Amino acid sequence: AEEWPASRIRADAAPPVRRLGREPLDGVAGEIAVAAETRPRPGGTPPPFAMEADGRAIVFLARSLDVAREAAAHRMEEIARRVRDGARGLVVDLRGDGGGTEQIAVIIASALSPRVVVGGSRRVRLSARARAARPEWRDLAEDTARPGWSADLPLATTGGGMDPGPIAVLIDAGCRSSCEQLALLLRAGGARLFGETTGGSSGAPIEVHLPQSGAWVEIPAWALVDPSGDPVEGHGVVPDEAVAPTRADVAAGRDPVRARALAWVAGR
Repeated sequence: AEEWPASRIRADAAPPVRRLGREPLDGVAGEIAVAAETRPRPGGTPPPFAMEADGRAIVFLARSLDVAREAAAHRMEEIARRVRDGARGLVVDLRGDGGGTEQIAVIIASALSPRVVVGGSRRVRLSARARAARPEWRDLAEDTARPGWSADLPLATTGGGMDPGPIAVLIDAGCRSSCEQLALLLRAGGARLFGETTGGSSGAPIEVHLPQSGAWVEIPAWALVDPSGDPVEGHGVVPDEAVAPTRADVAAGRDPVRARALAWVAGR
């Protein structure tokens, strides 16, 4: 990680194999070869949303929030139908969800809460570049107590949604950006978070191009904090119950995070 911040590889060349020195506790040194994956995954990219039944509970897999509003609304309607048909309890699996848009996070969280809840707040860095990038920021007033920043903007649901029963949310370091906002909103509505701390990337990036190299970087234009005022950027959302698979779990195909969440839902 310290020595490979970036590499330039010709488009017609094969990526080189990286080699890592290994110094285990038993003192027997070795080497690990890390080859780049150049073939697409079998079966193509999985859909952003999927749903499964596990006992009376519903398991909702949200792999991405980069979807159309209609797709999110349709999935929430399907969950509501299953609740009406007798399903009780919901597990929302956000592991590996790199985010998408805040609007989709709010749509999902609002559909799963009958009341208005606040999951945190954001304040926007009011640079000329940021205002130009997002029309909704152009008329934001500056906070006189924090020059250069907007006043706090609440991260909140609209209310009026269903009550699916107890909600467990699965998170890990792959949950980033609007995925972290969704986790905060669901927890504010009463959900319990299981797994590992999220990636700590609050989102709303402004794209900056570097003229000499032709590369580009994305820099967050707002500061997102949780209801306690703690920053999400660089810190992540900490689970209510830390659960992580061991190497033996992975080898055996076990998912202790999901199993613990389902047990909690059943007990509620």
